[in-house]
Amino acid sequence: MILAIPNSAIPGFADLYRDQLIDAVIIDPSNPILSRDGGVTTADDLGGKTSGTLTAEQFPKSAVSCAFSHQLAETLWARGRCEPGQWAIGYAADDPHAAVTTFETVTQTGFVPIRVGTLAQSAPVDPGGALHLDAMGVITPHAMQARLDGRQFTR
Repeated sequence: MILAIPNSAIPGFADLYRDQLIDAVIIDPSNPILSRDGGVTTADDLGGKTSGTLTAEQFPKSAVSCAFSHQLAETLWARGRCEPGQWAIGYAADDPHAAVTTFETVTQTGFVPIRVGTLAQSAPVDPGGALHLDAMGVITPHAMQARLDGRQFTR
């Protein structure tokens, strides 16, 4: 399931559907945005937790991953489907099944999946993170990996 709702709506959604999503893989593309979600904008504003970690806490019996949160919706078709294999999507997961499902989902959209780590390590795809909305939401796989490794990308 792709949790395509505003970040601020996740707790209410979880209250309604948590039991129906037991053992489900939930891919969370949401992120807290300052203007929309009550002033939350970075992991510092979330008590040191990442957005993906907080979503996983809402669904403790599901396998949660975080993906697509640093990608502008407008570029999903224009970049992924029209230029397959040229652009990267970062993702994070704790559960191995969620990681595989997310890897496959990202690949099916035409993007190259790059695992940023666990949900606790997913700050690069959160607002203010190293990958969030870089270059209008698109970044090459090599540039993404370089940024995650803390080095400048050069050709």
